[in-house]
Amino acid sequence: MNSVRSDLLFGLVIITATVLMATVVIPLGVDSPGNVDILALSPSFWPYIITSMMALIGVIMTLRAGLLLRTGTDVAATPHVEEAETDPDTDGSRDYSFAQASRRVAMCLVILFAYYLALEPLGFVAGSVLVIVALTLLTGERRAHVIAPVALLAPILLYLFFTHVAVVRIPLGLFEEWIT
Repeated sequence: MNSVRSDLLFGLVIITATVLMATVVIPLGVDSPGNVDILALSPSFWPYIITSMMALIGVIMTLRAGLLLRTGTDVAATPHVEEAETDPDTDGSRDYSFAQASRRVAMCLVILFAYYLALEPLGFVAGSVLVIVALTLLTGERRAHVIAPVALLAPILLYLFFTHVAVVRIPLGLFEEWIT
């Protein structure tokens, strides 16, 4: 029951955080002009979309944990797959201690801070490729045929969207002279 209660608590924390984001952080932190004709081009549109998705995840987690508590079922009590299937060498799934998980979160924050600092000199596309590779490796993924397409296509498609559809200037850094 301990894991179900922690899921319930985490779901409630997510819901609380998203309510604060939607009612305080986004309205105060995102300057949005009132005369935007296309809603998707408003600066506050995507923060609200992401916040809504986070809230949905929080609601699903909370409802699931509440139902499991009500029925007295514990996720940890369900039958486990064979040990070979959960071995880190086979599919990458592992159980991390709090210290290990904390180190991973700290590493993630360091990577994101480095991305912030490198965005202007490297540019959006090159910086994003590097950060996607680093974060994907941090999660344990090692297959190049999975990492490479995501790391290359996501930043390029986002760049094309913002420059050609949203008509927003994106820092190009190293590639400034080549593309413009």
